[in-house]
Amino acid sequence: SDALMFYTSFNTGFKSGGFNTASPGAAPFDPEKVKTYEVGAKMDLFDRNMRLNVATFYNDYKDIQVTQQVGNSRGILNGAEAETKGIELDVIALLGESFRISGGVMLLDAEFEAFPGCEIIPPGGGVPATPGECRGKDLPLASGFNANAAVDYITNIANGEINLNVNIYYNDGFSFDVGNNYRQESYTMVGAFASWTSSDNSYKASLFGRNLNDERVTTYVSASSTTGNILSQYQPPRTYGMSLEYFF
Repeated sequence: SDALMFYTSFNTGFKSGGFNTASPGAAPFDPEKVKTYEVGAKMDLFDRNMRLNVATFYNDYKDIQVTQQVGNSRGILNGAEAETKGIELDVIALLGESFRISGGVMLLDAEFEAFPGCEIIPPGGGVPATPGECRGKDLPLASGFNANAAVDYITNIANGEINLNVNIYYNDGFSFDVGNNYRQESYTMVGAFASWTSSDNSYKASLFGRNLNDERVTTYVSASSTTGNILSQYQPPRTYGMSLEYFF
């Protein structure tokens, strides 16, 4: 109908194979293939003052590509079989003329179904890495649960429009490696901003704050299986500032 849509879909895809040129003589890696199934609904409710989308999905991977030690350097090889399944929901609602709330939730189960000979690097670094079986291990960077919410207040004044926003994001953590020894634990981040846009849309002034609760969040970890070194990178700490824009 005009306000309700229910759907189901089936798709296939692939990611090309290639060569690990940094390690001459290393075996090439095969294409990664996936079959994905999805059932969902998109709904406009309460006289189109609320939009609710929900979807459940299942992805079946063959020869999934993962990064680990290949020859003398980090490279890509095929991690046998993996699957991801989950449900995601997002909503946006208008509360009167000025207030808008939005949010989303995702539950995800993402793990290797088979991965013999995967690289297990000792926790905390060190050598040597040992080959193991990663069946049942979480896929790298796959968070089992995350959620977000935001509140916007938008109103017109004599010489323009004001937009005030507060937002929050929660992630229950994820692993960086196939052995699940290097993890980012659960974290919450809070942000806010305020902006004024001139009535002729020529000027915009903004104040913003990101990661206001100053969470320490790791974005990348590389643990060497030959030297034992660990390289970590992090999201910016608490950041705030202002901007002035002119549109012409």
